[in-house]
Amino acid sequence: MTTRTVGTTTYTQGWDAENRLVTVSGAGVSASFSYDGDGMRVKGTVNGTVTAYVGNWFEWTGSTSTMKKYYYAGAQRIAMRTGSGTGTSGLLWIIGDHLGSTSEVANYDGSFHSQRRYRPWGEWRFGGTLPTTYRYTGQRQEDQLGGTDGLYYYGARWYDAALGRWLSPDSIIPEAVQGVQAWSRNLYVNNAPISYSDPSGNIAWFVPGAIGAAVGGIVGGALYYANNRNTCNSREFWTAVGAGALAGGLIGSGAGLLAQPATSAALATAATAITGAGTGAAGSSIGYTLTNQDSFETSSFIETTAVGGAVGGISAITPLSSLGVAAKGLTYIAGAETLYAMQTDNWTVSGAQQAAVFGAIGAGLDVAGSLAVQNYTSQSITTNYPSRNPLGYLPPNGYRDLLKVAARYRSGGAVINAGTGIVTGTAASGTTWMISRMLTAE
Repeated sequence: MTTRTVGTTTYTQGWDAENRLVTVSGAGVSASFSYDGDGMRVKGTVNGTVTAYVGNWFEWTGSTSTMKKYYYAGAQRIAMRTGSGTGTSGLLWIIGDHLGSTSEVANYDGSFHSQRRYRPWGEWRFGGTLPTTYRYTGQRQEDQLGGTDGLYYYGARWYDAALGRWLSPDSIIPEAVQGVQAWSRNLYVNNAPISYSDPSGNIAWFVPGAIGAAVGGIVGGALYYANNRNTCNSREFWTAVGAGALAGGLIGSGAGLLAQPATSAALATAATAITGAGTGAAGSSIGYTLTNQDSFETSSFIETTAVGGAVGGISAITPLSSLGVAAKGLTYIAGAETLYAMQTDNWTVSGAQQAAVFGAIGAGLDVAGSLAVQNYTSQSITTNYPSRNPLGYLPPNGYRDLLKVAARYRSGGAVINAGTGIVTGTAASGTTWMISRMLTAE
């Protein structure tokens, strides 16, 4: 879309070779945008005001008195600070609705600061000016780009709330997910904006998910046949194929989501859980098949795979705090005890105790591995900052280094999430493998 008309005013929109919006011009509007190698916006100039962005956490507009920092509780954006103060200085609480739209902002003491409500497609409904540009569905709004609402930046694409459409088409046609409406490639959330939101502007994660499912199904079927040649039957074979496809699809989808530059914090948390669940299910199914050669039982296989996936998914998003470590331990022990109780024909106290030990070992491996991944990646990121201060990369030093910082922060976050999911899933599958070995020896 190279032109856009709002009322009687026409705005001209310029695009680069990568289909990214780089200029907007019209009556009273002059804007330009710069992107890094991953396609994420790192600098915007709107009517003379220059803003630099470091991921979803930091905005610089030329002065420490106007810079903005954002704070998260897990995946949820909960607060922001304007200026360089500490403690409660400049601190505001962000309150969202079911779509993630910023609907109210409160002062640090909980008193009212400002509010805004939206029409279904994101247009302003009522309320005042919010101190943050994170507004409809939690995306950044550039309200000076024409009309009452301007445009919203979703990462992969720009959205026009007045039209209820993307300015550029989707990069693929995800008919398997969206149905025939996917062929309308500028369509927003299948014309259901009250129920759904699009956190990144595209659905590229579907491709690695499909690839992962295909690879997982092939590996699952081949592994089953190689270890059960004397007792092979079609029902067991297709169960192994299905489990492999599900696990591979989860791993591929999680990795695809984490690899997208525009993935939101909430979606990154979900992707970490998906990756952990997929890895746990894959490892558990492989461990069961290798442990039970020519003695494959469909129900036991499904139980093992399900427990491994559940433990991996839950533990992957459990924080590494003191309470989080305890929660991981309980999750692993509960999973081990559940699997032991479901699959043994001779439950004993000593067997249950041994299962608890295996669960504790799995939790210990999870915590150690996750700490190693997070500490190593975090250190490699923070050492890129002068004194760990992002302001060192901002003017007057120029914007070129800011591209590197933004990319490192984003890729580092993806590595942490993916690594944590994989480590957790591997530890979960190790626990189920130890239980399977114990039951085989009974």
